[in-house]
Amino acid sequence: MAHPIIEHAIAELPRFAYETQRLEAEGQPSQLLVRVNPDRAGRDRWVLITVFEGLGENLPDADLVQFFCRLPVDAPDPSRRGDFTRLLLAVNNVSSVGQFCIREADGLLYFRAIGMFPRAQ
Repeated sequence: MAHPIIEHAIAELPRFAYETQRLEAEGQPSQLLVRVNPDRAGRDRWVLITVFEGLGENLPDADLVQFFCRLPVDAPDPSRRGDFTRLLLAVNNVSSVGQFCIREADGLLYFRAIGMFPRAQ
């Protein structure tokens, strides 16, 4: 059985017309894909929800929940990535809800937010 946060999302999100898909792999954190509205170009968009639990002595009574969404644009060519990365850093410095990131290997742009939730007693 998945983490209670994932189970709750599976039960509730379809009421708001969101499609969900549970991801399960041995030894991996609980994950859920949630389909959101298509982007302006009509491409499918998904939010990946991951629950990180068992964080040891530092956070014994809480779990972290990450929301990950690929952005509907591609990174500029490698010659302009330095400038673009500095722009993302400037945006992140004033954002209080998450961060915009670029994966160096392939230029994937994404947004990530992480929340801390107390464990149910």
